[in-house]
Amino acid sequence: MIYFVGDVVKLRSGETGEIVEIWGVAMTWHKVKTVHGNKFASTEQIESVIKRFSNKKRSWGK
Repeated sequence: MIYFVGDVVKLRSGETGEIVEIWGVAMTWHKVKTVHGNKFASTEQIESVIKRFSNKKRSWGK
């Protein structure tokens, strides 16, 4: 699954947090801001997206 900066995710450890940074080429890593501080998690360690940041932009001419 593809994750974006600003997504609130649930980790396999049971913690929830917001994705602050994303980087990587062959393996994608995410910096997740949790209640207990920042954690580094690979894509495999993220269980699900709880809330997705939505930045709806207006279309042309409206």
